[in-house]
Amino acid sequence: MNDATTRQASAVPREAYDPQQFFVPSVNDDTVTLDRVPAVARVGGAEAGSGGAGRGAAVLGEGSVTGAADSSAERSNVIVCSSASGGIGASTAVALLARELALELRHDERHISLVDADVCASGGGMDVLLGLEREGGKRWHEVQAPLGSLDGRALYAELPQWQDVAILSFAPWREPHPQWWDVQAAVRALADDGNVVVVDAGRGSVVKTVPLLMAAHHVVFLELSVLGLARAKAHVAWLRGAEEFRGGIAAVAGVEPTGSARGRGVLSVARAERYMGCDVCGPIRADNRLCSDVLEGMGLGSVPRKVRGGVKRLASLVMDAFESSRAMSQREVRETS
Repeated sequence: MNDATTRQASAVPREAYDPQQFFVPSVNDDTVTLDRVPAVARVGGAEAGSGGAGRGAAVLGEGSVTGAADSSAERSNVIVCSSASGGIGASTAVALLARELALELRHDERHISLVDADVCASGGGMDVLLGLEREGGKRWHEVQAPLGSLDGRALYAELPQWQDVAILSFAPWREPHPQWWDVQAAVRALADDGNVVVVDAGRGSVVKTVPLLMAAHHVVFLELSVLGLARAKAHVAWLRGAEEFRGGIAAVAGVEPTGSARGRGVLSVARAERYMGCDVCGPIRADNRLCSDVLEGMGLGSVPRKVRGGVKRLASLVMDAFESSRAMSQREVRETS
């Protein structure tokens, strides 16, 4: 290749590349198809967890409801957050979402809990992220439910508090690590009496092992970059391809990547929507000061307006999902009475 050809190739903007070239679809390509429908639409629509069955099945809505563990009443106030990429600031966004929901419900007398369910060797540490590592209160290594049940009020009272949110954090350096039944029991106990539980599931490794999480509402965070979109599409396909998935994807949220020079490589929400084939909430802006506070162990203090705007929109979608499930639950009660 001569110098002129090399210069011409390097002049092609990164935006020109389609993320699809980096995405390797599964054997059954139907599992990566998303309907272009608004978030929280098609309540009670086609089953989302049927693998490749039914091209164009509703993904951004509720899955079919079967069994007590999948009831809409049980998932009406649990939101599970996961991302396909690590290190994109998803845990920070999840914490801000929990705080925004606490503000939304401050007159409702409902408790808000943030459960750190990124229970893997490279996950956890929500208390460190929030600057609570020296605060007293229970962590996961002190919570065990051998009989599959816990006292929700007692557990809530023993958790460290951050901005009116109770934090159940995971420390991968402490033993024992929680089992799936511990996670199920804690989330169910904290969700009693209509209380809201936000679950940070990291990259989702624990989700398939916990039936209650598979029946809950989900938020998928994606990085607004070429690689981020490709990973997110595979992540959504993995989630909806699970036979156990009985919940719904309440929102797909776009997070701006940090460290970009003058915005290079940062894709627009519109571009993300075209590629994902669904509505994308965002962007949740990157903020250098907020990032520096976390890196220095100062936790999350005041949130800049440019960051809070995207979080507020996401919280609104989550509240809509809760209301939809509550209405479905009431309808189920009327039909069975």
